[in-house]
Amino acid sequence: MKSLPRSPSASSAPKSQVSPGTLLRSAVAEMKEREKRENRLVIYKLEEPATNLKNEKVDKDKEKLMEIASDILAIKNLKKNEIIRADRLGEKRENGPRPLLLEFSTADRAHLIINKANRLRNSDYNHISLTYDMTPKEREQQKKLVAEAKNRQESEGGRWLYKVRGPPWAMKIIKKEGKKPAEKETETPDTSKGEDRE
Repeated sequence: MKSLPRSPSASSAPKSQVSPGTLLRSAVAEMKEREKRENRLVIYKLEEPATNLKNEKVDKDKEKLMEIASDILAIKNLKKNEIIRADRLGEKRENGPRPLLLEFSTADRAHLIINKANRLRNSDYNHISLTYDMTPKEREQQKKLVAEAKNRQESEGGRWLYKVRGPPWAMKIIKKEGKKPAEKETETPDTSKGEDRE
């Protein structure tokens, strides 16, 4: 009687293989982390309040966000109690403000602010940027897409611009027409200033 081959045991399986259970747990953990972050935004390069008191700093950051939302983003109905959290990330540093993590009462508020962020370009706050609070996997994905977009743009020679756009769960590379070569200006003689003929 011929014996059937045994299935590989966990100890004899190659170490590079990951069990389906581990993959499932990892996927569930990632989804929970994304869900936890869906109400959050991060603002970069927004000047820090000049106080050392944490509660005062949080209040001033919330007030600044409400001012920007109302005056620039045209979101007039944002209330202070809808901003659940306003924390500066990392240690205080000399070379610029720390990122500001904001958490809102609903994901709709975060999405509304992000969707209107392009209005910052033509304001006194054109130096700041906003992004969703991404998980480490989402940041890794964004980094890969940015590198790919950069490679595509370099290979095209500047005819096309490649940018990474979209929320973390649906990031993609978009293709836009780049700068066109400047057309030469041709001088045309001004014939309106003719000499008087009599």
